[in-house]
Amino acid sequence: MGVIDAALNPVLGWLFLIPPWLAILFLSCVLALLGTLIQKWMTDQAKLRRLREDTKKNQKKHRELLKTDPEKALKLQQQMLPAQMEMMREGLKPLIVTMIPFLLIAIWMGSHFAFEPILPDEPFTIIVRFAEGVSGDATLTAAQNVLIDEATKPIAGGTAQWTLRAPAGTHTISLSAAGGIVQDNRTVLVTVERAYEAPNPPRKGLVAEFSASNAKLAPLGPVSLFGWRPGWIAVYILFSIPISILLRKALNVV
Repeated sequence: MGVIDAALNPVLGWLFLIPPWLAILFLSCVLALLGTLIQKWMTDQAKLRRLREDTKKNQKKHRELLKTDPEKALKLQQQMLPAQMEMMREGLKPLIVTMIPFLLIAIWMGSHFAFEPILPDEPFTIIVRFAEGVSGDATLTAAQNVLIDEATKPIAGGTAQWTLRAPAGTHTISLSAAGGIVQDNRTVLVTVERAYEAPNPPRKGLVAEFSASNAKLAPLGPVSLFGWRPGWIAVYILFSIPISILLRKALNVV
């Protein structure tokens, strides 16, 4: 993530200063425009239109033949395959080119618009879930400027939970449990900026989960769709589909 942030933050960092939904709308427009232009420049549009029109006519004829002459319908379907494969090949070239910038921006968005940041001096929760059979007490330790409600907690039902407060910065939280048999640590980013460490990074071994309580970001704020508050991926899709359709029509791209 450090490399992607270093590359994209100087260009896209200003998006942190505007509402998340507006930032996602802007990126939806940029990616849709980029994809549409690459589609237009890298494909033979006249050829694609001809193939599409021929395919539509043959599909209509195929449906009619299915009712009257299934054998001819099968032959026509086989004759349609080369045109369909050609359309797929034409569409594959711009897809490969647009995949790289799309993936980079998608990863960047996922690291800044999926969760809320943990704010300085605001309480947040650390939850540790242990593998089956781990019992006893669990202890969290951190730098002196990180306040922990009670360092040592009993493991109840395979889980222990703490409430912490910390100043701005990246903090290492260390875990010791079951008499020192279990050792683990994780980093927590506390900031007023739109950034965070992964709330629940993958774990292996005796610690099944070591998570921070970053709330999921709802880019649309209190707005819900039938009680559903979509995350950044859903909001991006909701924006990008109609934008792409409008751009294709405006630029006459098939």
